[in-house]
Order: sequence, then structure tokens, then C-alpha cells
Amino acid sequence: PVEQVEAAAKIRNNVAMQTMANEKCPPKIKQETGEQVFFPSEIESDKETYVTLKWVGENANKGGFKNASCTLHGSLGGISELIIDDKVIIKKKI
Repeated sequence: PVEQVEAAAKIRNNVAMQTMANEKCPPKIKQETGEQVFFPSEIESDKETYVTLKWVGENANKGGFKNASCTLHGSLGGISELIIDDKVIIKKKI
């Protein structure tokens, strides 16, 4: 059935976006903060066009970042927005 094929394609697309975000965001956060991030504390997504991963800094009390948010849009194939401690590092038009 077409519905199942479409549902499967949406799931694959969502997984692909999350995978790409998990590959692209942590190195960029490390480049900006010097800190390595592993598991996001929160994931937001419309399951079709974008995924946002959020991290809470583990070393905030030692001068490290407090929070980071990294959004990846499937249509861009890369990071569309990166915000660290309320400072916009990357902001691309979609």
C-alpha cells in the first residue's frame, strides 16, 4: 500500500536527518566551545523538514557553555542554526 511506503519514507527521512545532525552538530559545538557533547538532552522535530538537538553543558560551573541548540534542515543538508548560550553562531535562511 502507498500509505505504508510513504510512512516508511518519512521515517527513513527523519532517521537520516537525526543521523546527520548527530554527525554535524557535535564537531561544530566542539569547534566553538572546546567541549565535546555526546547525547542531546532534548530532540525537537516535525519529523519531515527539520530536527533540533539540544545539549546542556556539563561544565557550565567551570566556565563551559550552559546550553547549545543545533538545527538541521533536510532541504539544506546541513546545519541551519546553531545557538550556544543564546549567541547565534549560524543562522541560514531556509
